[in-house]
Amino acid sequence: MSLKTVNVPAELEPAFAKAEEAVAAYFGARRDDPSRGTIEIHGERYVLVRAAALSVEFFGLVRTLYGTRSRQEADDFARNILFDLAHLIGLSDAKRFHETMGLADPIERLSAGPVHFAHAGWAFVDVSADSRPTPDENFYLLFDHPYSFEAAAWLAEGGAAGFPVCIMNAGYSSGWCEASFGVPLVASEILCRARGDDVCRFIMAPPDRIGEHLDRYAADHPRLADRVRAGDVPDLFARKRIEEELRRSETALRERMKELTCLCQLNRIVERPGATLETIFEEAARIIPAGWTHAEVACAHVSFNGRFYGDPPCHAGHANLRADIVVRGIARGYVGVCYREPRPEADEGPFLEEERALLNTLAGRLGAVAERRALQADLAQAQKLESIGQLAAGIAHEINTPTQFVGDNVRFLQDAFADLARLAKTQAAAIAAARDGAAGADLMERACAVARDVDLPYLLDEVPQAIEQSLDGLDRITKIVRAMKTFSHPGTEEKTPTDVNAAIESTVTVSRNEWKYVADLATDLDPDLPPIPCHPGDLNQVFLNLIVNAAHAIGDVVGDGAARGAITIRTRALEDGVEIVVTDTGAGIPEHVREKIFDPFFTTKEVGKGTGQGLAIARSVVVEKHGGAIAVDSEPGRGTTFTIRLPLADETAGNTGATSAEPPGGAAQVACNMGETGP
Repeated sequence: MSLKTVNVPAELEPAFAKAEEAVAAYFGARRDDPSRGTIEIHGERYVLVRAAALSVEFFGLVRTLYGTRSRQEADDFARNILFDLAHLIGLSDAKRFHETMGLADPIERLSAGPVHFAHAGWAFVDVSADSRPTPDENFYLLFDHPYSFEAAAWLAEGGAAGFPVCIMNAGYSSGWCEASFGVPLVASEILCRARGDDVCRFIMAPPDRIGEHLDRYAADHPRLADRVRAGDVPDLFARKRIEEELRRSETALRERMKELTCLCQLNRIVERPGATLETIFEEAARIIPAGWTHAEVACAHVSFNGRFYGDPPCHAGHANLRADIVVRGIARGYVGVCYREPRPEADEGPFLEEERALLNTLAGRLGAVAERRALQADLAQAQKLESIGQLAAGIAHEINTPTQFVGDNVRFLQDAFADLARLAKTQAAAIAAARDGAAGADLMERACAVARDVDLPYLLDEVPQAIEQSLDGLDRITKIVRAMKTFSHPGTEEKTPTDVNAAIESTVTVSRNEWKYVADLATDLDPDLPPIPCHPGDLNQVFLNLIVNAAHAIGDVVGDGAARGAITIRTRALEDGVEIVVTDTGAGIPEHVREKIFDPFFTTKEVGKGTGQGLAIARSVVVEKHGGAIAVDSEPGRGTTFTIRLPLADETAGNTGATSAEPPGGAAQVACNMGETGP
């Protein structure tokens, strides 16, 4: 197989022969129109440029511009410009040609490159059999350009160059191959005719692998080692990178200070006692704009779970930037920044890289806060379920009792139905015989005997009672199950209007087995109580802690005797909220420990019976989460009363709740010691 525009190993010849036909047809569609100053090939505009203007003459012009400064510096600048330009042209030409000719296979894409190279007048390409053109980090191409336009231009000028001059050849070739194989590539000319070598030879490989290929080639060809190592490995866009690094170094400290200031402010907001997630998002949106270059026209907002905090989203902003808030691997919202008015843009766009990094950091911090709050909610839910687990035996007993008599009644109804069915069949037979005129004394006697056997008056009296008792038992089971479901429901992250009376009733039902053996529990619930914005699941936990504590305290007083204590729960509407009062007749809380009962892990119970978390959690829920107040009043030997006040309005943003040893408003309640500060 004879190739005209390229020389390649035999196994590649079929692909390159096909490429020669396609590229020849492509360049065959050339139209020159000097009257319009156009050269078109296959519908694309082309321009002709003198070879020397892009090689030896370009170096001479740059050296003149640099004047008396270092010639090496001038040559380095010229090399960088020519290589970068050629590399980008090679990338662009390859992508355009691949699309036009419908080429997808990497080898087919590669084969079009050298042929296109030859038709465009750059050089003839001779690919070595040692080459390994693969679409990965092992890519290696060894090739010659026997008729390089750059080497020819330098030689035509009459003097030898002191370095390899085929820079655009190297750049264009590596750009074309990079587009063909989808991996970053760079080419280095190791031998050059303009420098006095016999051939212009190149090695192409990924930037991080080309050094080892150059060393290996030098080791395999020791006679050429010095000349191979004298060549430069092109550094793509070196000048631009240096300028960018200088600019970044000038602004890094200033941007870092703004970043640290913004992060410190956010940390103060996050760590403020009682700060809700909503408050954190709102104040984070307020402090973010100060960290941006054009703070005077910057605005920010936080979106989380469909709600917005801060400035309205800048849909019509002149520049927008956002970073996702990720919680447990799922994007739950984002932090957004925009400029309300146009501002000069940096090279990387309207926002600096440091600003992008800062926004990502802020979003990550907010995501961590939201995840921590979610974990706290999970822990609270776990404690609630643990409480249910501790009450499980009692709840099972409460359900088992009605289940047993419902089962007994159903079995009785089953037997009664069988008797009634037998009686109905006998009577039906007697009626049918009488209708046919064949009724005899024996049929009538048999019907009367069955009626006496089934005891019809007894069934008519007992069956309705059995049905009524069964329905009552089912109602009791339904009430218990509904109360368990209400109590253990995880709720939502946001407050919802809640019927406090219903919450108390469900908790009383769930905890019944804890108190029914030691106390009578009475409720006095205000029917006009307004719905309160709260987290119902958390309030259920508070009520449970207080009821169980009261039962345990009374149990310590009455023991296993016949005496019983009393637990009373009252609610009443206030002008700006509601009040819940829980009173028991335990032994009272000693005065010297009364100030400690809301401290975490403080307990007066024996080891293994209490964790000291009950009242600490109650205080956190009432005061920090709901902006309310919880107080205790106790008299040793008489009893203890806990008074909770919850506001109608959400006051958690200002953390206005309070905890005290006296009831709100000074309304003293007399009760006995609950004996323990946690369930």
